[in-house]
Amino acid sequence: MRKEYFRNVEVKAVGSNFSKCTECDFLVELIAKYPRGSDEWQSLTEDRTRHLNYQRACRNIYYGWTTQSIQSPTEFLCIIHDKMDTSKTAIPRMQRITKATAGLGQIPISCTGMLTHGHGDGAYAHYATALWPGDPNFTISSLCRVFRALERLPVRESKALFEAPPQNEFFEALMHGSSRCIPSIPPSRDEPLTPPLPGRPAVPLPKKLYLQLDNSAKDNKNRFLLAFCSLLTARRIFKEVTVGFLIVGHTHEDIDAHFSHLSKLIKRKNTYCLADLMKAFMDSQKTVAFIPEVVQEVADFKSYVADFHHDGGNAIEGHSEMHLFKFYVVEDGEDAGWPVMRYKKRATDPSWLPPGKPVKMWRADKEGKPRLPVGDPKPVPHKHLWGSVEVDEGKRNADKEVARAAECSEKRNFIKSGLSKYIEYWRTGMARDKKYAQDMLPYVQYWERILKEVNEPLPPNFATLQKGFWPISDWKRDHVTTFDAEDEYIPDPDIRPGDEDEVEPYPFCGPKNSRPKSVFNPYRDVLRGDWVFCRPTDKDHLPIWMGRAIEPVITDPGPNYGKFKVEWWTPMKGKKEGKKKVARECWTRRWERELTLAEWVECESVVYTHRTKKTTHEGPPKSHLIPEDVVIAAMANFESHGISMNWNDEEED
Repeated sequence: MRKEYFRNVEVKAVGSNFSKCTECDFLVELIAKYPRGSDEWQSLTEDRTRHLNYQRACRNIYYGWTTQSIQSPTEFLCIIHDKMDTSKTAIPRMQRITKATAGLGQIPISCTGMLTHGHGDGAYAHYATALWPGDPNFTISSLCRVFRALERLPVRESKALFEAPPQNEFFEALMHGSSRCIPSIPPSRDEPLTPPLPGRPAVPLPKKLYLQLDNSAKDNKNRFLLAFCSLLTARRIFKEVTVGFLIVGHTHEDIDAHFSHLSKLIKRKNTYCLADLMKAFMDSQKTVAFIPEVVQEVADFKSYVADFHHDGGNAIEGHSEMHLFKFYVVEDGEDAGWPVMRYKKRATDPSWLPPGKPVKMWRADKEGKPRLPVGDPKPVPHKHLWGSVEVDEGKRNADKEVARAAECSEKRNFIKSGLSKYIEYWRTGMARDKKYAQDMLPYVQYWERILKEVNEPLPPNFATLQKGFWPISDWKRDHVTTFDAEDEYIPDPDIRPGDEDEVEPYPFCGPKNSRPKSVFNPYRDVLRGDWVFCRPTDKDHLPIWMGRAIEPVITDPGPNYGKFKVEWWTPMKGKKEGKKKVARECWTRRWERELTLAEWVECESVVYTHRTKKTTHEGPPKSHLIPEDVVIAAMANFESHGISMNWNDEEED
């Protein structure tokens, strides 16, 4: 019946190529193990409901941003940015795989899509080859490229597509035939066109930017993208930038639905060249057309900020755990003019962190002002599609470098051989049929030229970016400034600035040296194998008791709640040494295990703990020397608890 009456209906295959949320999958597996209605089943079901409610709340935040961007386009701009799976966009791509074309090498093409809700043409797509690595430089350059596109008139009005000429012969060969995308440009809306003033954008960017990104640390969730967002406010391109990340496993959003339309279309037709792929993306959508642009240069943003933002031992840390970031410039007070950042670990948290002063991401000069880079970044040098096949003898790990070069050489042969076999396959068909020859001749010439350029040496790199980098919008110049009560930061009333030591540390994100002092909590911090310092009895000659935890702290309700089992250790001493001398030198002496049974100890008696590095030695250690830094920290912690470090001055036994 389906073949006769429903030939146009495509039945989705069982399963999915997308990886699932680890937490969801684990909870579903556990729920299935318990009888419906049992206490365990009820508890696990509630955990899964809370997890799903939180991911839904994160999505609702993004949906609220899109609504603001559409309804108030002069105030808000919401952009979602994502990459499509490169295995689906490599060219040439054949609809039907035959024995002759199966497994042949292709030119990898990355397709980056952006939805600019209510702004410009609404959707943009950037196509790039593997001349540059997929890293923060690529993501940041892509965002700046779409900002500049939004400052121009929409393509649907200007009909100006691929205005910039190819920068070298390789791009000229790759972009050949791109004019076929022009008929796919959406019709004009007959909007009134106002010529821009000199030095001003045709369409100024709004004051506030909402940016929704994927959770990839390699491309998006890293300190370089955070520095970029901070500079967007420091250069007054935006007054405020908010960046959101959906929770891992639940990042499939509206942009992925558009990618799905393209994926379905290219399964039903051949995409012989880049122009075919770009046109297919424009034609596959029902509501928008993704305006294409070929990436010909990428800014080296990482080198641009290398000497200005915190790096090395003081690099930004903790950002991988946060889901929401907010960037702005302090308007008044002692930190006036500083571009700063606040964050939330959970997107639904009521207050921004940290309490008190925000995070400063930039180094300060002698006057205490932020040191910020000026001008534009330099371009990233081109590399071969397959990487460098030369062995760098300066690399520390020679074996790894040789393996990398061999892999690149194998990839080079795979791509070149694949393109040659595609051309040979088409040439064979052209010799058999005139109509086929007429249709395929342009594509054969296209790939013969690509193969020729691939075999040529790398084109020279330009010293500067040919298309510029930063947008020219200025929110103070382009918009009437009014006071917005939402812009005023109000500290969390439950956490007073300056009182961080009185509460559990908040989730930290910022320069490593700015991390607040951690509050020691024995119920949480004492683990099996830790060395613990406990309060001695009043009559004991030692200022501390030290032991080794052999069982973890019991946190389940019961008579042993808050207790853990410990084996006691004592300082080593000679036969003629008295207790007074041992007590005085206990911090610097080696300790040995006492020949007593292990005892249960309450967490309340523990004042400090430390952990030693793992060794290849099996079994418990024979002796232990307290590290010097632990001695300093432990003595300070003892004194903060009112424990005297003085021992009895009585006569030695």
